[in-house]
Amino acid sequence: MNYKLILVCIVHGAFGIQLRAHTLESLLEGQTLFLLSPNGRYAAGCGDGTPSYFYDLQEHKFLYQLPPDGAFYTNQINDLGEVAGAYGLQAAIWHQGGEWELLPQPEGLTDKQLAWSQANAISADGRTIVVSFGETPDMHCIYQRKEDGTYSITPLDLPTIEPVYHKAPQFVSIKGISADGRRIAARYLDDDGFRDIPMLFECDEVGKWTYRFLAIDTLVIDGCTLPHKPKRDEVDNYSLALQEYWADVMAMETGIYYKLSNMGISANGKYINLSVALSIDDDDYYTITHPAVIDIDADSLIIFSHTGSCPSVTDDGVVTIATSTSIGIRTSYVSSIANPDEAVTFGDYVMQRTNGVINLADIMVYQVSQEGATDIGYGSAVLAASGSAALTMQLNDWEWKYETYLIQFDATTPIENSETEQFAVYPNPTSGIVYFDNQLSNVVVYDVAGRSVYAQSHVEQLIDLSLLNEGTYLLTAQLNGENIIAKIILTK
Repeated sequence: MNYKLILVCIVHGAFGIQLRAHTLESLLEGQTLFLLSPNGRYAAGCGDGTPSYFYDLQEHKFLYQLPPDGAFYTNQINDLGEVAGAYGLQAAIWHQGGEWELLPQPEGLTDKQLAWSQANAISADGRTIVVSFGETPDMHCIYQRKEDGTYSITPLDLPTIEPVYHKAPQFVSIKGISADGRRIAARYLDDDGFRDIPMLFECDEVGKWTYRFLAIDTLVIDGCTLPHKPKRDEVDNYSLALQEYWADVMAMETGIYYKLSNMGISANGKYINLSVALSIDDDDYYTITHPAVIDIDADSLIIFSHTGSCPSVTDDGVVTIATSTSIGIRTSYVSSIANPDEAVTFGDYVMQRTNGVINLADIMVYQVSQEGATDIGYGSAVLAASGSAALTMQLNDWEWKYETYLIQFDATTPIENSETEQFAVYPNPTSGIVYFDNQLSNVVVYDVAGRSVYAQSHVEQLIDLSLLNEGTYLLTAQLNGENIIAKIILTK
């Protein structure tokens, strides 16, 4: 199968005259996709449950596939198609030339640190790499790539105790890096292996790295004292001791527990996406998972109403939500920090973003229905910072067969000569009232999550958006029979 649907719209006024195209292409039959580069060009995925390929979405070709006698791990892919991970048991970067570069190891490493290392994150330009040492990492280093291809290596200062429960770390794990390489999302797991706290490592203007804990006021549970978690060298039967520990934890009456997972960071370094697993009582222990986003600069946590995990967040605060239906088929939703109490299915999101041109129902093998919304069953959907998305579909509900599609939103190419009538939107930005020089029909305004927030069948000269929240919106309409699109920025 190979689908390619294109919508062409003429856009005028302050945004220039552009050709706007939406495309849907079937790329990877039998393969799933789980990583996209920030620019949406490169991807990494798997075919049988293990990372097995890197792919150029623009050139439609495989860059690398798992060799029969090789083993590698993939953590992040950047705008150059470079992949941060591990080859064998050593931190490595895969380059476009087709070779793995084993990263140099700093002096003074312990046997435990030498036994396992991996590159957890790489900046968009490949100049900043984060490397972790140890299977439960107790050392992280910043590798700065120099012009001659060598590296300067700087160990990150790590906390020896966290400020809430005053627990020493079991380990700190690196979860992602911003495109400019100056902000790193991390997760602090305490010595009991129970409490997670989000962390941020940040580089200042002189190159000094510091860390801070995030969203403590929201995630902290007062008065919760947990039993000591056993360690392997402390007990004769570690498996039995661990079972008894979790039984003791679950029997406690301490209110809401939480665990964090699926952490990442937006390309612009403004947001951290994560999933918060909550438990209200013993019966629901670790079963209620909600997507969440941390606004880093505001140090605020937004928890979304729809349940599921949160695999990605865009620079505009749009998140994908992965959830499961009653028959165990994963499906995806889209929401936004502007309205965290509402979510639309990924299929509806694509319909709205493309003004109805791309309808995933056209390629569905089967449908599933959940919470009043009908959508396709698929493994995952990932949004890239560039305005593209990858969708992995499960082809039926009984066999593990997949197909991956690439969706390009709003690809633009300038058109220098157009005889179409001028279209103007003003003022822009606006506090609410938007004026037009022309009469418009079928006017619809969408928020950044693709939801319709305003609609009028006929507009004379203005619309009033003052009841909407601040942010960026997309207006679609018809002018003299032609489709037009304009971006509107609303400020208060």
